[in-house]
Amino acid sequence: MTDVLGPYGIAIASLGFAAVLMFIQLVVADVVGIKTGQAPGYPIEANYGAFLFRANRAFSNTNESVSIFVLALAFAVLQTANPFWVNTGALVYLIGRLAHTICYYLNLSLLRSVSFGVAMIGILAILIAGFVGFFN
Repeated sequence: MTDVLGPYGIAIASLGFAAVLMFIQLVVADVVGIKTGQAPGYPIEANYGAFLFRANRAFSNTNESVSIFVLALAFAVLQTANPFWVNTGALVYLIGRLAHTICYYLNLSLLRSVSFGVAMIGILAILIAGFVGFFN
């Protein structure tokens, strides 16, 4: 099995790092919620000026895109897509998500949007590699 997955080591490691990022985002959002007295289960006021809102949105946004990342990665690996493109796409996604989180925390909306786009380009690269593998 490692013969098949070995070339995708960077992409597989990116899954682990994405999980670490999400874990940190969750802890940050929960700690901020506790410190600000946010009642569990109640909606958070949509206020970009409040770090609690931004921390929760950063986590939620990652949660929304990570499933696409995982599916695209699984598809590409199962198609034995070009490892260079799969690994590069995974790194681009991970870097984009990390930058997105930092920009959300710091309320840098333009850079946040750019970093979101970077992460989506990473997923697109993985999908294209997967479909090239599928059709070859």
